[in-house]
Amino acid sequence: MNAGEKIKALRTDRGYTLEELGKKVGVGKSTVRKWETGLISNMGRDKIAKLSEVFNVSPDYFVNDDIEDVEQALLPEDNPEIMELFMDSVEYLQNRLIRTILFMIRDATDEQLSQYIRIIAALQGREPPAFKEQADDIRAKLSDEKRGRNG
Repeated sequence: MNAGEKIKALRTDRGYTLEELGKKVGVGKSTVRKWETGLISNMGRDKIAKLSEVFNVSPDYFVNDDIEDVEQALLPEDNPEIMELFMDSVEYLQNRLIRTILFMIRDATDEQLSQYIRIIAALQGREPPAFKEQADDIRAKLSDEKRGRNG
C-alpha cells in the first residue's frame, strides 16, 4: 500500500471529507485528492508530520511501504496496553531518579538543594514548594535516616 492509499484509507475510516482533512493539514481538498490518487507522491515533511498528528500514527507509516497494517503505526495513546507499560516505566524511572537525587543532596548547598527540589517537583508534575520549608523537611528526613542507620 502506498502513501496515497494509506491516506485515503485513514481518511475514510475516520470519516473525514477531502475538504476536512485538507483543513486539518493546511492544504486544499484538491491536494488531498492528488495525494490519494498518486498525482503528488513527494509530500513535504511538514505535511507528513501534520498527517501523522491528525491520524495519530507514526510518520514512518506514510513513507515506509513495508508497514501495511495501521495497527503497527498507531502511537501509544491508541494502545492502552502499551500506554500502561510506558507509564509504569516512566513512574519507575521517576522514582529511581528522585531516590538518586535524594542520595546526592546529603551534603548539598542551599542553591543545589533548591535546584534538586525544582527537579523533583517537575518530575512529580507539580509546582515547586517554598524552598525554605522543603529544604528543612528534606534535611530533617536525612537526619532521621542517619540516626536510624547509626542508632
